[in-house]
Amino acid sequence: MADDIKYMSIPIESLLSRDVVEEKKYINALNSVSGPLRSIIFSARTGAYLRGVGKTYSVSPALISSLSFIVLKICFGEITLSRLSVVLSSELKLSMDKAQKMALEIERDLFAPVMMELRTVNTAKSVNTVNSAPANNKTVSGSMGLRNVLDLKKQQSPPRPPAMPK
Repeated sequence: MADDIKYMSIPIESLLSRDVVEEKKYINALNSVSGPLRSIIFSARTGAYLRGVGKTYSVSPALISSLSFIVLKICFGEITLSRLSVVLSSELKLSMDKAQKMALEIERDLFAPVMMELRTVNTAKSVNTVNSAPANNKTVSGSMGLRNVLDLKKQQSPPRPPAMPK
C-alpha cells in the first residue's frame, strides 16, 4: 500500500487511477507539453513533494493521487493556478483557508520555475476555448471575458458634496 501511494503521487502515475479513455486523452496530449512541464509530470521529486505537502496539510494518503492528478491538469492547462485553491478545497475536502495556503505553497515551490511555460499553455487553452465557442453564445472565456468590468480609471469622478455652511 505504501508503494502504491508513493507511485500514485507522481502526476503521470495518477492516470492509473482513472478510466482508460481519460488516461489515453492525457497520454496522447503529452507531446504538446513543454520540457519543464514534462519534468514536473514525470518526476519522482514531484511525487515526494506532493506527499510531503499532503502530509503537512493533513491530506489523507488515499487522496494524494487526486492531488497529483490536479497537478497534472494544471500542467495541461485544464486548471489555472488562480482556481487551484477552489479545486483543492472541493477535491481534497479541505477548508478554504487550508486550501489557499496549500495552493500558494504549490504555486511557489512547484510551478514558479515553469511559470512562463504555464502561462503559454493557459493562453493557448483560452484561445482554443474562445475559437471553439459557438457564435451565438454570449459568454466568452479567456481575456475577452472582462468586457463588462467597470474601468474606474476611465469613469468620471462622482460629484463633490455640497460645501458645509459656516
